[in-house]
Amino acid sequence: MRTWELLPSPRIVSQTDQLWDEYIEAADAATFAIYERATWNLIGFGGLAGIDHINKTAEFGILIGDADNHGRGYGTEATRLILDHGFTALGLRSILLRVYEFNIAGIRAYEKSGFQRVGVFHDSKAMGGRRWDTIFMEALACTFESPTLAEVLTPDAPRTESY
Repeated sequence: MRTWELLPSPRIVSQTDQLWDEYIEAADAATFAIYERATWNLIGFGGLAGIDHINKTAEFGILIGDADNHGRGYGTEATRLILDHGFTALGLRSILLRVYEFNIAGIRAYEKSGFQRVGVFHDSKAMGGRRWDTIFMEALACTFESPTLAEVLTPDAPRTESY
């Protein structure tokens, strides 16, 4: 949770359930569970929030829970698949994210997935007794190469023979 907007704090189970329910059920969101393929263990969640179908934009977020699953490429793969859903299936043109400068592994995964830095909100995050910058990153449909859905969602070629 240290890499999310909310500060870690004690919560009762019903509060946590309510937060997740609101996030998952939002009408302007596309939320996905992230599973490890080999074991089918749930390892996190990711998705798009604030989906704006008129302006073709959204904001990206991801959480890989257990630290044992960090650094294994799951975040990068899930990020690319969620971007693929946003750009290829939903027709979005731009997807934004906010990441705190201390989240070095996250920044690396986002850059590998196609995000580029577009701005900084200085000294905007308190964590660990100091102030950190918030880095804004953006991925654009025009520079994104679909790893999966472009092939799946390609229409069949029109028939040329006559009946």
